[in-house]
Amino acid sequence: MRVSSMQTVKITLAACAAALALAACGGGSSGGSGPTANGGSGTTGSSTTDSTSCKDQATQWKKDNAGTLKDFKSSVKDFSSGIPSQSSAKKLESVANEAASHPLPSCADPKGLWVKAMHEVAKAAKQASKGGIEGAAGALPALENALNDLTKLQDEVKGKVNLGQV
Repeated sequence: MRVSSMQTVKITLAACAAALALAACGGGSSGGSGPTANGGSGTTGSSTTDSTSCKDQATQWKKDNAGTLKDFKSSVKDFSSGIPSQSSAKKLESVANEAASHPLPSCADPKGLWVKAMHEVAKAAKQASKGGIEGAAGALPALENALNDLTKLQDEVKGKVNLGQV
């Protein structure tokens, strides 16, 4: 048994898709679920203002976190190439914790799914760093939780923005 390459590839793709979707914030959608949507800045403007604000926040978040996203993708790739090595697991744990310390703007992720998913990835990597088949197998439940959170986030972001062609 080994950590499924497909599982970790799905996590990478879901994280990247969520980041790409976030970068597209503001195109033709309502931008929120109503006047009580968590917009982060506390403004009470129209949905157009909230949408523009979310787009600006998303663009800045993407710029600020480009290196972390790149490191995350690379770490997941290293982690998923067979049974994870202790060094690849420790690197992924570190990168996931770093990513968790940079939450998405609340207008795009009001439920905090990004942070939750990154903590699950870090938890999985910590388990895998114990080594061997047992460590890898122990990582699977947390990876599944992360994948579920990232899938929910991707769906949530898609529901708020017009992605057009990605």
